[in-house]
Amino acid sequence: MTACNDNINISIAMNVQRWFVMRAYKNEKKAEELLCGEHGLEYFIPKHSVVRVYHGKKSKRMVPVIPSLVFVHACRIEINEFKQRCPFLQYVMWKTADGLDYLTVPAKQMDDFIRFATYQAENAERLRLALGEELWVLLEKIFGQQGLEFAIFGGTPCVHQKITMQISRGARILGYVKVTESKEIYGIFEHEKKILDTLHKQGMGQVPACLYCGTMKIGLHLFVQSTVKTQQSEVVHAWSEKHEQFLNDLAMHTRQKVQFEDSDFYSDLNALEEHLPMLGSPKVLCKAIQEVKERYAGREVEFSVFQADFTPWNMFVEKERLFVFDWEYARMTYPSRLDYFHFLIQTAVFEEHLTAEKIAERYASLRSTLVPIWENPDFALQCYLLSIMSIYVQREPDVRDNGVIERMQLWLELLNILNIS
Repeated sequence: MTACNDNINISIAMNVQRWFVMRAYKNEKKAEELLCGEHGLEYFIPKHSVVRVYHGKKSKRMVPVIPSLVFVHACRIEINEFKQRCPFLQYVMWKTADGLDYLTVPAKQMDDFIRFATYQAENAERLRLALGEELWVLLEKIFGQQGLEFAIFGGTPCVHQKITMQISRGARILGYVKVTESKEIYGIFEHEKKILDTLHKQGMGQVPACLYCGTMKIGLHLFVQSTVKTQQSEVVHAWSEKHEQFLNDLAMHTRQKVQFEDSDFYSDLNALEEHLPMLGSPKVLCKAIQEVKERYAGREVEFSVFQADFTPWNMFVEKERLFVFDWEYARMTYPSRLDYFHFLIQTAVFEEHLTAEKIAERYASLRSTLVPIWENPDFALQCYLLSIMSIYVQREPDVRDNGVIERMQLWLELLNILNIS
């Protein structure tokens, strides 16, 4: 564990309450006793139910999902005072461009995480019973097998968060089921089904097949998809020829000629324009939208599918082939291969915690290699930044949320750097 030192970025005020990520190495039980005591603090330890043998007898117990992991909700002053009685409770630090910083979780994301983690820990069997015989008869029919097993995931905390079930039999993963009560999210399921059906018809085999999209009698909406994922599948975090080949295949198989004004890209540009007042109408953003519209106006263009979330956590490699899933926000008619920039920027932000300036430097070092793909890589990057901002403001109900503001600021900074260079 990294200790606090002079290189730590003390950007988090001492008296501001946050959800801090902490470790109680081999002492989570003692830490929990103290945290829930008379002078304790608000905390959360993700747990799940396991069957273990004690003195020759099987018993079901709740144990931490990740040993020693503890989330504590307090300010640093309160935590530091508490640590005097519980010295083995340590902050988790992360490396940023400015040095080490305290790892925290935004309040809304933590609330969502607690809600779904608690649901998963305490209600997995209850969910199975609540879904009832109807679901299991359906799944056995879809997968052509009986004796199915499942695991439940809370899903990534976001406005369209939904429960996901992994369906397996023994060591073999058969597919995934997304479950929601929301009609809005069910509309996203229907959109993803349309995208996946189209991709398969056009010869894209390295994507899931939608096996079912519908509503159960009890009112729950389901989306069932196939997978070729195995326990040996690999997640690749660095750009490779496999990623490049996938995007080339996607462009080739899905390209179509369309009037610019009839494209999904044009529609998203208009949606972004409608949100400009809420964003403060930044000049660089207004100018960028105008430039793109003028470049394509009145033209017949050859566009293709934009996956819109092309990241390591939405793909895996199996038998030397890259498979990509989660097509919920995909678009059918977009400038080709913009997903490259999404992979570049998202991994830089979420895995390396780079600033806009550092991301721009990396892009500049790669720019010459991109000329064979786009005649003008800067314009392609500009198109991507506009597209991701548009998708984001259409998806998020409150663009004033701190998480949304941070992302928008980073994308605007990149637009500014492009405009200056």
